[in-house]
Amino acid sequence: MSRMVWFVSWCRLVCGWAVAWSLAAFAGFAAAAGIAPPTPTEAGWRLVQQAQAEAQAQRWPKATALLTKAVAQLPQAAHPRELLMRSLAKQGRYAEAAQEGQAALALSSDLALVLYVTRLHMLLGDWGQAKALFALAVHRDPLAPILPMRQAEVALATGDRAAARRYYAQALPLMEDDSALDEAPEAERAWLRQAYTAGRAHRAAWRAWLAALKQPSPARWQQALAQVRVAFGPQHLMVAQVLYDQARTARTPAEHQEALRLLNQSLALSEQALGANHPLVLACREQMAFVLNMLGRHAEALSHAAAAVVGYDRVLRPGDLKVLGPLGTLATAAHFLGHAVLAGAAWQRRDALAHAQRGPFSALALGTRIDLAQHHANLGDLARADRLVREVEARLPEAAQDADLAPALRSLAALLGGWGEAQKAAALLGQASRLQPNPALAGFATEQLQVQRAQEQLASGNHDAALAALRALQQQAEREHGAQSREALRAEGRVLDALTQAERNDEALALARLRLPRLQRLAPEAWPLRWSNALYIALHSPDPGERRDTLRWMQAVALAAPIAATSRRELHWHLARMLPDHQAPATGLLHGRVAVALTDTTRADLAAAGAGAGRAFAVSSHEKYRDLVVALLRQGRHAEAEAVLQRMRSDGLAELAGSDASPSALSCVQDECRWLAQLTDMGRQLLALERAEPHVRLAQTPALSAEWERLTREFETSQREAAQRAGLTSTELTAGLPPGAVLLRVLVDWGVVWLWGHAPGARDAADRHFVISVPLPKQPLDELLQDLRSKLGDAKSDLPALRQQLQGLHGLLIAPLQPWLDRVTAGVPVPLLLVAPDQALAQLSFAALFDGRRYLVERYAVGYFNDGARAHMAAAPTLRRQAAFGLTEGLRGYRPLLHTQAEVVTLAQRVPGLPPRLDGAFTRPAFEAVLQANRQGGPERTPIVHVASHFEFGPAEDPDKGLLLGDGSLWPLSELRRVDFTGTELLTLSACQTAESRGLLRRRWLEVDGFAQLALKNGAHAVMATLWPAYDWAAAPLMGRFYAQWGRPAESDALLSKPHALRQAQLDLMKGQADGQPLRSARGRLLQARHPAEWAPFVVLGNWR
Repeated sequence: MSRMVWFVSWCRLVCGWAVAWSLAAFAGFAAAAGIAPPTPTEAGWRLVQQAQAEAQAQRWPKATALLTKAVAQLPQAAHPRELLMRSLAKQGRYAEAAQEGQAALALSSDLALVLYVTRLHMLLGDWGQAKALFALAVHRDPLAPILPMRQAEVALATGDRAAARRYYAQALPLMEDDSALDEAPEAERAWLRQAYTAGRAHRAAWRAWLAALKQPSPARWQQALAQVRVAFGPQHLMVAQVLYDQARTARTPAEHQEALRLLNQSLALSEQALGANHPLVLACREQMAFVLNMLGRHAEALSHAAAAVVGYDRVLRPGDLKVLGPLGTLATAAHFLGHAVLAGAAWQRRDALAHAQRGPFSALALGTRIDLAQHHANLGDLARADRLVREVEARLPEAAQDADLAPALRSLAALLGGWGEAQKAAALLGQASRLQPNPALAGFATEQLQVQRAQEQLASGNHDAALAALRALQQQAEREHGAQSREALRAEGRVLDALTQAERNDEALALARLRLPRLQRLAPEAWPLRWSNALYIALHSPDPGERRDTLRWMQAVALAAPIAATSRRELHWHLARMLPDHQAPATGLLHGRVAVALTDTTRADLAAAGAGAGRAFAVSSHEKYRDLVVALLRQGRHAEAEAVLQRMRSDGLAELAGSDASPSALSCVQDECRWLAQLTDMGRQLLALERAEPHVRLAQTPALSAEWERLTREFETSQREAAQRAGLTSTELTAGLPPGAVLLRVLVDWGVVWLWGHAPGARDAADRHFVISVPLPKQPLDELLQDLRSKLGDAKSDLPALRQQLQGLHGLLIAPLQPWLDRVTAGVPVPLLLVAPDQALAQLSFAALFDGRRYLVERYAVGYFNDGARAHMAAAPTLRRQAAFGLTEGLRGYRPLLHTQAEVVTLAQRVPGLPPRLDGAFTRPAFEAVLQANRQGGPERTPIVHVASHFEFGPAEDPDKGLLLGDGSLWPLSELRRVDFTGTELLTLSACQTAESRGLLRRRWLEVDGFAQLALKNGAHAVMATLWPAYDWAAAPLMGRFYAQWGRPAESDALLSKPHALRQAQLDLMKGQADGQPLRSARGRLLQARHPAEWAPFVVLGNWR
């Protein structure tokens, strides 16, 4: 097995058959994940709001009129019909109320609604209908004491005294007191009171159950269960109810374990009495799924939650809200298992149902919308999450007085608190406490504010004050909840984080060591919490043995602990970064590959969720792929590093162009998989020893640890030897390069920039590859480049200041390589330097880098390459014919291009081909005809396609991004990205006005680089474009000089390549002369570019020949 398929399969097998069955059960709505179903109109729900206000003022006729209109607009919503029913009943219009109630029951089988409609039919004397509805209610809740009492009333009204006594006999054991007997007919009261007096044991059991519900404790529940079993019998449904209610009070891990046992008993009893699809049985499954989630057993939770949802769908009406609970549990389990599409589908369905049945302004709908926002935030789609949150905030005032809003406010506070908006989170918690008074939550809001202040103090350097405040919160938590409580551990964790942030590593290490045994004792299954605590020890311990033991345990947890897929992925990424610094680079790389496999599993899962979710996840994974590249570079595994970079480039293209990235092939090879399987097995053994008796643990741990270290040493040795035997880089990009040519990858890592060079023609084999890391300056690189680009794009900016900045970047990106560059390019008059920049560096014109005396373009011919160029990187030009298109007029708000006509006319004079197509002649059909001819081949094709117009690149879904045609129309990117450029050997955009991409990968891939990838991927050999809006007067002569030079013999008798031709054209423009003659415009004006803004935006990407 040469791929990581076994590991992905293993991760899925952990989920078991239950996950597969659950996924199959939800295939219908999972396929539509990310597309919210249409919700009822807001106008109808506003009418409902107005009607509720009228009802509160007891203006029933007006409320009825408003609700009648609302029902007409919201025909599939049960809630407005229920409100209309109650409004009509308040006016004594029982027949109409009963009719609306029946219509509501077609959409919802809520027990309260059933009872209300039944009461209406009793008032109307419709005993047959009342009897049928009571049967429905009893089916929903066979233990509600009011139901047999009401059934007895119906039986008496229809003259069936025997049935009435039977119903009374069912109700008596479930009565808390005898007040309900007064409602019975006088003729029945005597025997009822006698029967009631005889039922002391039942009433005692009932009261014990109620007491345990009001003040739960193990002793009360034990007493209640014992009395219920004696009074009702051990197999009675009441026993299942008590077990279920006790399980619902669980709060701690130990209580959840006990709750699981209770729920299994309750499920068995209720299923035996009621059948598998009864609502009470499904409620038990729902609670079991919740408890399993709390215990981290997410695969089992997913199975039970799916069973509950499927069961509810069978037995409930389509608008019943009972299904919301198991849907939320299912979504949570799916999230932790890494099934992002299934989780998204469940959150979407909850949100759609809540909006459809309660309206967009209800507390319920706001709560489900917040859950959906949290889901998108978890995927890294912060833009969508933020939109949903702001939508909720905008609607909060309309539901401000709803007491049911409190849970939604708490959820929103938690989400905003995680985003660092502590002040707003505290205000929301305060509002929730006012709606639903809760001293604990009020204290939590105060605590959040104090934590926020402490964070601000840490950020400002006031470490002592921050630590004092956080320690005070820890002491408060210990006083209120106990020193061993989770609240105290959480507060202690904040102190630990602050110590690390304040760089008090010795104190942090001491506290982490102190927490270690307590965490193992109090929260043995809280693997991520224990792992993060171990991280402090691994980072700061001066004892090599302690670091080694801690890292071994951390690897065992990542490989073998029963944790969520999302957590496992993050642990492997951490280990991939840490282990190379602890003499285990190959093992770190192995963890990086596992993380890639888990990441790609989620990516594949998200492919069905639409481009947005997949692109957002790509953004969140981007830095981690970069870590893997660095790990590969450190081991000299350049070809594999190129494969990772190709994946990163594919992500950038997918976001900008709207296409889907292909699945990754970055998996472990067979030997690595074998080692990984061995480490995983040993990890299970190490974790199992934690639960063993102390003497067993002491006896077996040393031998197991020694075996782990031996295995790791052998693996590191074998991987070093394999790397030395393997080729260091792919020849796809280096084939055919001229002597002295250099390929340079630039990779920005945390705090450093990696410079990774290939010189395939170097005389000394040791010089053919060169890798160095250079520390980044203190100023954030993005800020520096943003400021630099603004100056590069403006010819009026201060040239000395600009040169100083360009010199600084030269010192960062070129100077560290200069001795190596001098060696490998010795004897070459003008070496070819092909650059693949990373991140925001793609916005930088490398040709403009300044060494203090001259620009880089004065020493090297600079081109750009990317992975889209692989197929045609070294292909020789076949036919020198051109088709030129140009725009001179100012259209759609763009400036006129006054020199375009001279530019395309000069091109036509220098290169044979078609007549220039200007303005109105520059149309989409004309352009497509040229491309079609290129695809078909033949002597009439024009492999050089030159476009002098405006082009804006950005997200594919933006209709305002694309190519501006001469007839004033815009060729949108969503259509342009599907154009086939096969047969086009050079596509030139000489005067494009580019703009910052507004997509999720902004600051990562320059839009021109994105377009080059797109065009190259679609068949073009090379693209020439501009990094910023070009000056029209400079573009025209530069393009003329470029086409005049390209293909001319050089000093070495070789033909000038595209980068060499562009270099010569730029130098001519800088000097203001060409071939010894002054450079003039068509009108005779002398032309000279003194500022890089005028000559440096032009770049060649792809094929260099």
